[in-house]
Amino acid sequence: MLADAGRDWIERDVQNPTRYYAVLSALAGGETDWATVHRGVPDLTTSGQVAPYLHRLEGLGLVRTRRSLDAGPRSRSRRYRVSDPFLAFWHRFVLPRLNDTRGDSTSYLNDAIRPSRDDHTHNVFAEICRQFMAHDALGVFGSNARESGSLWGSGYEIDSAGILGSGAAFYGNCFWRQVPHGGETLTALDEAIRENRYGFGREHRQRILFTARPPPRALKRAVAKRHNASIIGPGVLAGMADE
Repeated sequence: MLADAGRDWIERDVQNPTRYYAVLSALAGGETDWATVHRGVPDLTTSGQVAPYLHRLEGLGLVRTRRSLDAGPRSRSRRYRVSDPFLAFWHRFVLPRLNDTRGDSTSYLNDAIRPSRDDHTHNVFAEICRQFMAHDALGVFGSNARESGSLWGSGYEIDSAGILGSGAAFYGNCFWRQVPHGGETLTALDEAIRENRYGFGREHRQRILFTARPPPRALKRAVAKRHNASIIGPGVLAGMADE
């Protein structure tokens, strides 16, 4: 069932699925922009021809569109991603295998999937952090986010940002592959915050480091020196006490 799940989700709703497969495959490697999606569908001559396919997939709930929190409602700076992590995995790893049966499955797992597994999960982890702030931040910060998303633009990229119910702004970066060892990552986050005006003028502006592995002692010490910084580790994200 799982081997055919990606096909079933598409072919039950569209008659000619080839270009839809191409769009979803272009997005399977992680959230990306319009131009990258267009390059993933080589038989479309103009980028505008991508629109009907993206809109249909969005209507089916298979693709989601996001704008940076500091962008206006008419901004063309948008990013697109496959809404379901399994569907993204299927288009990234299973669909190519269905079309190419050379070699055995064990070799494919070791040569194609395992080397890319952390990269794939990193893309999912950032969304997990954003959902944590929207739904589960109450126990840590006293309120959930009334606005949750991310920030990007010329010279800055912040994985998770928003406004808590208390009115405080928050800015966070997410680390799946390698957890930072010291305070340099807080300095980099400070610099990214200065590059945009989101949350500017609010009395409290919280810095957050989300880590998928227990943070090292040096990082804990660096964060403890800042009244406006926190670490959200794997225990908290999983609904348990952190180590």
